[in-house]
Amino acid sequence: MKIISILFFIPLFATAGDGWVGSGGELFKDAHNPWFVKNTKEVQYCVSIDRKSISVSEDQIQNKIKEAIKYWKKELSKTQGNKTPGYFSMGQQNFVKTECTNNPDIKFKFGYKSLTQEEIDFLQKPERYIGISVRTNYDRKNLKGKGFVYISSDIGPKSYENNGQLVTKAWSKPKLLLFTLIHEIGHVIGIPHIGNGLMGQNFLNQLLNKFLVDSFTRLPIESFIRPDNQFQVCEINRRIKTFVFNLTPTEDCLDILLNKDKNTYTLFAMENGERTRKVGEILNLKAEISDIKSLPISTLYIEKKQNVFNTNETLFRNFMFGPLMQDQGYKAVLLLKEGNLPYKVYIRVRPNSFALYGTYKKATIPFFIKQSPLALLLMKQPTP
Repeated sequence: MKIISILFFIPLFATAGDGWVGSGGELFKDAHNPWFVKNTKEVQYCVSIDRKSISVSEDQIQNKIKEAIKYWKKELSKTQGNKTPGYFSMGQQNFVKTECTNNPDIKFKFGYKSLTQEEIDFLQKPERYIGISVRTNYDRKNLKGKGFVYISSDIGPKSYENNGQLVTKAWSKPKLLLFTLIHEIGHVIGIPHIGNGLMGQNFLNQLLNKFLVDSFTRLPIESFIRPDNQFQVCEINRRIKTFVFNLTPTEDCLDILLNKDKNTYTLFAMENGERTRKVGEILNLKAEISDIKSLPISTLYIEKKQNVFNTNETLFRNFMFGPLMQDQGYKAVLLLKEGNLPYKVYIRVRPNSFALYGTYKKATIPFFIKQSPLALLLMKQPTP
C-alpha cells in the first residue's frame, strides 16, 4: 500500500470564517509509526546529491549520515532489555548503504535536483523545508515503512527560503548538517516533534538562525533519551566544593559515574581534566512516585492484522509505547569518603541534565546542577 505522510505534527485546520481556526484531536493512527521495528534486522539506504546546490562534499555527507545513525543507536541502546508488556524497542537495525537503483528503504536526498518530479509535486515547494522526512509506503502487516529524507539545497536558486534570519551555506558547517540529520533520522525511527530541543518543531529554524549558529557549531551532541553513564560537573559553588565535597583549591570538577548494576553514583575529584581521588557515593536511590515526568518518545499504532507482536506483547491494545525519555526525581543518600554524617539528598535526572539537592546550614540548596548547553542556548534571545 502506498502512503505519503510527512513526519511532522501538522495540524488539520477547520475554518468557519476569518479568524476561526480549530486544531487538535487529530486521528494520526500510524502516521508517526517507526519505519522499522524488531522484525526488520537490516535497513538499506542510499544517498543522492545535487552537487551544484550543496556546499559540502559527498564524503562529508556520507560521514555525517553514519554519525547520525550511530548517535541514535547509542541513545536507544540505553533502553534495550525492557521486556515490559505494552512497550517495544526501536532503532537497533543494521544500516547498510546501497545504490538508489536498488530501491532501498531510505533515500537520503540532498539538494533540489536530487528529487523526482513526484516528490517535488508532493512537497509543492521544497524550498520551504530545511529538512524533511517523508514516508511513501507502509506495510501495516509487517510494520515496515519506506521513504526519503530530503535535505534542502543551501546554495543556488532552489535553496531553503531565507528571510534574512538564517545563515547561508549551512551545510559547509559540519555540526549543522549533523544536527539536521539527527533530527530527521529521529523522525524515521519514530520520534515525533517533542519539546523544545533536538526534536522540537522549530529546532531546524533555530539551528540555522544566524545569531545562534556560532554557538550551535560549538555545542556537544548531548543525550536525548537518558543521560550518559559518565559526566562531569564543574559549576559548583565554592563553599559547597570546600565544605560539602571537601575538594582542594586545585580540584575544580567532579567526575560522576553511574554504576547501573548497583544503581549508585560514584563521585571523583578532578584536577586539570584528570581524576585525583574518589570523593564519595550517592546511594539508596528511591524513585519519588510523585515526581515522575518520564514520557515515551514514540507510540506504535497497530492493527489486528499485524504479525510482528503477539497479544502478550501488545496486551490486546491497538498501540504500544516506545522507550521512556527519563525525567525522574529520586531520594538518596550522599555518603562522602571524608567528612561528617551522610547527607539526605534529592536528585533530578533528565536526559541532558542532572541536579543534586541537599541541606547546607539548615537550608535546602542545589549542591550542583549539570545543565544542558542546548537548552540554555534555545532559551537565549537571538540578538545581532
